[in-house]
Formats: sequence, C-alpha cells, structure tokens
Amino acid sequence: MLVLSAMGLILLRVGLPVLALVTIGLLIDRWQTRRMETVNTQYAMGTIAEDAAEAVQVEEDIRLKRAV
Repeated sequence: MLVLSAMGLILLRVGLPVLALVTIGLLIDRWQTRRMETVNTQYAMGTIAEDAAEAVQVEEDIRLKRAV
C-alpha cells in the first residue's frame, strides 16, 4: 500500500506539471501555425509587399522634405 501511495504522489507531483506543459506547448504550436498561415497568405496576396512599398515611399518623402 505504501508503494502505491508513493507512486500516486510521484505521478501527481510530476505527471500533472508535465501534462500541463505539453498542453501549453500544443496550444502555442497551433497558435503559431495559424499565425504563419496568415502571414504566408498575406505574402501570397502581396499585401505585405504593398505596405512595404508604401512605407518606403513615405520615408523617401520625409527624406526629401528634410533635404530642402
């Protein structure tokens, strides 16, 4: 009986935190996968490239105004 009690306490003390960490890791992995799919979709559509081109144009305009 003492052995079963010790095994139960070890499983409770070690098993639950490991299970919690694995669950958190899976949730983070799924979130990251969805996030990367969104980013890849934006790259495929060219949304990010258009935003980057617009940002470059704004920076160029600011640089030209400062030069004058």
